[in-house]
Order: sequence, then structure tokens, then C-alpha cells
Amino acid sequence: CIIGRGKGGGQIRATWAGMNPHVPLVEMEVIEPEDPTDHCRGIVYAVDYHAVGTSYGPSITRAVQGLQKAYPFDVAPIDLALLHQANAFLPHKAAQALAIPQEKVPVNADRYGNTAVACLPLLMTELRTMGSLKPGMRALVGAVGGGSSYGAALIDF
Repeated sequence: CIIGRGKGGGQIRATWAGMNPHVPLVEMEVIEPEDPTDHCRGIVYAVDYHAVGTSYGPSITRAVQGLQKAYPFDVAPIDLALLHQANAFLPHKAAQALAIPQEKVPVNADRYGNTAVACLPLLMTELRTMGSLKPGMRALVGAVGGGSSYGAALIDF
């Protein structure tokens, strides 16, 4: 984990997480598999990915607002807003809703695509390698997980 104490890591100042009750699970019946030894039979539950897509912005906003409520801070002095990147558009839309200037929102989804849970560690590693994430900087981090969970952290690097 690159967000740890020690060489090159950061100090986590505050964290907050929540669940989104508006992302329903979809019940699907699994058709009898061709292979009788396959144990994937019956009913399975999956996340409704259309609901995930429409809930991204509100979930990131809710996560940051929850963090601000628990640990009051102003977004203006942060150096970077590192927001979950399902694509190159959504982080900027979420930043706009939070009144975070677009130039503070680096994106690499345009180059790597949706890397899911790995998007933020990849982005932080890339920024450190390029020299854009330096000791003494403060970053607001916001993420969405599995469509129904979300969280935010304030990290001093």
C-alpha cells in the first residue's frame, strides 16, 4: 500500500465511509450449466450497473460531505482531488459538484481505462513518478466500491 507511513507514503488525516441504499441488487437465475460439476446453479445476486453509473457522482459527493461533517475542512486549500475513475469524465463531474477546481483533478482513465479498485493507487503512483505528488501536499481521496459502498480520506503526503 503506498498510503502508509514510511518512505514515500502519506499520513491519513481522516477517513469516512458509507453505503448507498439506492443501488439495488438484481436477482438472476443461473441456467443449468453444461458441466454438471459446476456449482454455479440457482439464484445469484449482482449489482445493477446502470444504477451504479448514475449513483457515482452522488456517492463521491456524499463521501466527501460525510468526511467534512465528521472532520470539518475546506476543499479550497487541498492540492489534489484524487477521485475514483470509472472513466475520464466522472471525476471531473464529481469535482464540479464539490466546487473543486478541475485543475486539481488528475485523470489517467483516458490512458488506462476503468481499472476498478486499482485506479487510485495507480494514479498516486503515476503522480509520484511524474513529480506531481510531493511531500507536504494534501490530497482529498474519494472512491466508490462495488457500486454500493463509498468513502473518502484526507491524506497529507
